[in-house]
Amino acid sequence: MLAEAHRVLAAHPVRITARGALTPSAGLPPRREPPARLAIAWSEPVATGDAARLKRCAEHTCGWAFWDVSKNRSRR
Repeated sequence: MLAEAHRVLAAHPVRITARGALTPSAGLPPRREPPARLAIAWSEPVATGDAARLKRCAEHTCGWAFWDVSKNRSRR
């Protein structure tokens, strides 16, 4: 999942405002703005290391993903 997120981030340029906020680059085509906004939202947990809390259910027939809020990040 992380590799795919990095690929999306690289494909959707963003800019940093004077206040340090990330925003989609000016002139980005409207169809590319939603993925750019998702990439910006994803960048915070990646930068803080919290992206490791995004997990997939351990059951091989299950396709659910969840956010692991356990203290030692051990939920499966």
